Amino acid sequence: MSDRKCWAFLVGINKYKGYTRLRYCVQDVQTLEILLDNVGYVPVCLHDYLVPDHPRYPSRVNILHELEALLDNVNTQDLLLVYFACH
Repeated sequence: MSDRKCWAFLVGINKYKGYTRLRYCVQDVQTLEILLDNVGYVPVCLHDYLVPDHPRYPSRVNILHELEALLDNVNTQDLLLVYFACH
């Protein structure tokens, strides 16, 4: 039996200052989060439907913090999927 874990780091951003709002990035990562969770992944999902002071709001600082925290738990035999939906 393997101790291998599957992790997913998901980031979805629909809103950018000075640009037209995107429509499906956040929905993409939210759907992927559910699907991956259902097949045994441990998902970490950041998106901008959260309030800006939420720790998983996708600011540069929060993205780096969550990725570093995740990498502290990932072992060499684990699988890590990284998915950015932000066009």
